[in-house]
Amino acid sequence: MGFPRSALSLAVLASTVLAAGCQSGGDTGTAAPGAPSERSAEQTAGKPAEPTADIEVVDTGAATARMFAVVRNNESRVVVARVKFHPVDAAGAPVKAMGESTTVVLPPSSTMPVAMDVGKKLPTKVTVDLEPVDAKVKPAGDGDFTGKSATLSGDGTMTDWRVKTSFTNGYAEAVDKNIATLICRDAANKVVVAVTWGFSAAPGETVTEDHDFPSFEEIKGTPTKCEVFPRLAADFG
Repeated sequence: MGFPRSALSLAVLASTVLAAGCQSGGDTGTAAPGAPSERSAEQTAGKPAEPTADIEVVDTGAATARMFAVVRNNESRVVVARVKFHPVDAAGAPVKAMGESTTVVLPPSSTMPVAMDVGKKLPTKVTVDLEPVDAKVKPAGDGDFTGKSATLSGDGTMTDWRVKTSFTNGYAEAVDKNIATLICRDAANKVVVAVTWGFSAAPGETVTEDHDFPSFEEIKGTPTKCEVFPRLAADFG
């Protein structure tokens, strides 16, 4: 015994309407309010973009109980970057260091060395992660460190190596808790001295520092040229 023809027609009609409704919803891609895809889109849209900059590491190594990286800023603007060190020994095992990362302010179109204390055991190899970060720079106005000099004396045998550094704060305001790095290279342009220290200076003040390298702090090589690199500090406040 079959169903009445009218009942079959209603059933077919209802199925057709339901299928059309499902197909229409799939074409528009509309998700229910609060669905995971909608929440993900909102979170992505609200997340600030990661800072980008054309910066690169051009040299790494270790000398005089410090590991170092030389960073180049290819931008025509100031870039603040985080430098994270990965020192390892000859077997590839991590070398314990006194610090592992720092933040550096890179002047426009500049090459800036960054050095950190590593302790008595120098790493055989140093690799570096480098990424730009959002931070202000103090002072924000125009200026520079002027009169930079690093005078080398001694011979490492009869007399200890000594480097006298000097530079002047050319900014219109005081600079506080900043960092300077001394780099000395040999005749083959290899870094044989890497030193870093903190300084503060009033406007127009000249900062001088003597760096002595006695026999227990061995310089592996013969330094022939030294440079000092004072830099501003990043402001995360």
